[in-house]
Amino acid sequence: MQEQNSKRLKQVIRAVTFVLLSILIMYGLSCLVKPREAQRLSKIRSYEASKVFNEKDNSLDVIFFGHSGVYSGISPMELYRGIQYYSGTQKKSDKIYKEIDMLTAFVRDLTERYGKKINRIEYGPGLSVRYFEGEKEYCEEEVLREISSRLEADFDGKIVLEMGRFIAAECGEYVTSVVDLKKNGENAYCIVDGGINHLNYYGQMMAMKFPFIRHYQNKPMQKDDAPEKWNICGSLCTTADVLVKSYPLANLKKGDRLVFEKTGAYSVTEGIYLFLSRDMPYIYKVTEQGELKKVRQALQTDKINSERRN
Repeated sequence: MQEQNSKRLKQVIRAVTFVLLSILIMYGLSCLVKPREAQRLSKIRSYEASKVFNEKDNSLDVIFFGHSGVYSGISPMELYRGIQYYSGTQKKSDKIYKEIDMLTAFVRDLTERYGKKINRIEYGPGLSVRYFEGEKEYCEEEVLREISSRLEADFDGKIVLEMGRFIAAECGEYVTSVVDLKKNGENAYCIVDGGINHLNYYGQMMAMKFPFIRHYQNKPMQKDDAPEKWNICGSLCTTADVLVKSYPLANLKKGDRLVFEKTGAYSVTEGIYLFLSRDMPYIYKVTEQGELKKVRQALQTDKINSERRN
């Protein structure tokens, strides 16, 4: 018995020694391989791309630059055309203003140092969308005016703003029907025919926030009772399929429809739409005449997830 324990101890010691030596070797190699000397551009840390500043006549092909300081933020483009910058989404206005000041200073510095005029800025400001009740409202027009004035004051080239979810979020809504209602003690559960495979809000955590929801009754009641708090759950066979917890709804019945607002950005693709091989939803669009037009049938995802046989 003692001999077996001794062998096991030796094996453990060898394994630990091997891991430690591997770590030391990797650390040593990482110390030997260092990035090329950092360039200072407008007090923003950036690193040389291969041969960028050493090419003939200092011709600039690509500069990698961004919020992390190392190869991020700006897409590879010829700088004769311009630069493109994006550092995130759902940002506060103060951060956006600082980024604009940094961008325009960066462009000036490039011109002064290397004589290359930048004619185009493509900027994704990451303007925020108010997805949930209780979130602070802000004046969108005021922020847009400030962005415009800052860019136009310091840059005389073409400006392209990539608005992302800010412009797309309100272009879509998710409609789902109530298929069952259950109560367990003080907890009330509303089961809908959709779920987390169809719907996911950016910033939603554990279904604790309240997105904006409209309730349409299948059979309108003459008098609304006091709202009850409902846990709105999908029909997937997982306990994780919870869309909203404790959401107040009055006179909720089977057959009613719930409309989740501001789902236009990324639509169903922001959910885990192939999960458990459930159908993807129908898609309708609203025409200029205000009519609904079906543009896609419900898609069966089991055909995507399963083996195809001829």
